[in-house]
Amino acid sequence: MLPNRRLSKSYGFHVGTSAICAGQMDMIKRVLVVEDDDLFRKSVCGFVSAMGYDPIPAESAEQALGQSSNGLIDLILTDFQLGKMNGIDLIVELRRSGINVPTILMSGFLSDDVRQRATDISVSAIIRKPTDLGKLQDLLPNLLGEMV
Repeated sequence: MLPNRRLSKSYGFHVGTSAICAGQMDMIKRVLVVEDDDLFRKSVCGFVSAMGYDPIPAESAEQALGQSSNGLIDLILTDFQLGKMNGIDLIVELRRSGINVPTILMSGFLSDDVRQRATDISVSAIIRKPTDLGKLQDLLPNLLGEMV
């Protein structure tokens, strides 16, 4: 199922629309959105939903570990700075538990060390915050293996 593209006047970027038909529920890709800033997490989840994906919100790395325990995650979109555990440590822990899906790391603080650590664990993409929604719009279908 390919999302239809339309221009959103309220945001000024292209978003997808998706109709959920009987028997297609299992085809919707699930995106774990890990962000400790409540407003930003809700905004990103809204954007992910508008693209036709099912956002799974988590406000901490610990909550993300619980949310993903069933393994039904297709992509991880996480902030770097999360509190007790950072986004890179979260990705490592999720992979240890058998969740090997594409990952996007977001951060407003991208030092050379953070970039190197992300490269070392094969993070799929790094996005600087404030997030470029156009870049995110291009990355999601690409990393989820969908044709746009």
